Amino acid sequence: MNGSFALLPLDILVWPEAGTTSFIGLFLFVAALLVTFILFRVAAYRKKRRAENIDIVMHHAYDRHVSGKEIQRLKAFLSQGADKDLEAFRQSFGNMRKPLLIYVRQHPDLDSVRLYQKLAVDGLGSTMDGDADVHRGEIGLTELDGRKFLFLITDIGEQLEFVLPHSAPRIQGDMIRAYMYRPLSGGYRVTISVDRKLPGGHYIGDIASVEEAEDRHRMAFMELEGKIRAFIPETGLELQDKKPERSRGSSKSGRPTAARSALEMDRAGDAARPALPHRGQPGKASRSKENEGGEQPREIIEFPVTVEKISDRAAAFEAGQDIMSYTRFHHLWELRLTLFDGTDFMSRGIFSPLPQGSHRYLFRFQETDPALIVALKREIENNQPFPERMN
Repeated sequence: MNGSFALLPLDILVWPEAGTTSFIGLFLFVAALLVTFILFRVAAYRKKRRAENIDIVMHHAYDRHVSGKEIQRLKAFLSQGADKDLEAFRQSFGNMRKPLLIYVRQHPDLDSVRLYQKLAVDGLGSTMDGDADVHRGEIGLTELDGRKFLFLITDIGEQLEFVLPHSAPRIQGDMIRAYMYRPLSGGYRVTISVDRKLPGGHYIGDIASVEEAEDRHRMAFMELEGKIRAFIPETGLELQDKKPERSRGSSKSGRPTAARSALEMDRAGDAARPALPHRGQPGKASRSKENEGGEQPREIIEFPVTVEKISDRAAAFEAGQDIMSYTRFHHLWELRLTLFDGTDFMSRGIFSPLPQGSHRYLFRFQETDPALIVALKREIENNQPFPERMN
């Protein structure tokens, strides 16, 4: 037995010496790890930056009152945009005009016209009566040979000059019917007389007649009781107490969060008036049922309101107190109403103070179920509607 062990080679018991090949392999392995780490970091940064750029453009769109199907169209446009284009949009919203024009021309419909007019054209008035109300750079929708096309106003001299895409057929006859839009008043059906036909799809003419389109915004005086509630998931801010109550009978709770402390102070550092709503009071902050299992409580910022007048895209309401201070931490809000026909109406949007009166605000709808908009329009038509004027 001992002799057989003596015959085994002893080289296997010797640790191999490091050679050049080993050092090269180790270097390549470490380099691959570093490259992989850098690539993951760069990819994460680009993803985060892209999301930030889209969020900035979306907030700009909300400020320009883009809503409903227009928002979905805008999201589709931004989702397919290149990172360098989104960076350019972030630097200046004016950089979005040309790419947005190319995109909406590929989707010629009423939603594209409204989206482009709200985001890419400045200085539009509230009416459309003739050539004097048309602006260079705005678009319209027309139909030729059974297909829809967007045209662009290129000049507003003594006559209007507009251009159609190269894919559009030549205009036959001396006039066309078109749809044009004003964000402050709605859509118009216009008849454009064509005096000259130029090469490259360019035409020169004048507006011969103007009619109100079907999407003209109307409103009605309707006194409705409802509630306005902060939409917390939009901001990711949940007001929570980090410490549970000391005892079942104790009135003291844990230390307030930074968000609660900030909301309870005004800009001068004094206590805010009114104070932040507390849990357990009707119409104010309340505790959700999930918290009974031991989870941290989540507060709901909510106020009762009275709607004075309403249209299909905004509502003027009155609150019992000043609620503008609560918008510092909550951008989107929910307006909940019960219409006269019993329909439970809810829309997410933003609100701002009205100049007339105290504690009066204008809530602009931005995310609303289309079926609820239909019900609201029906209710407005049944209550002596008139042209929209929210002030």
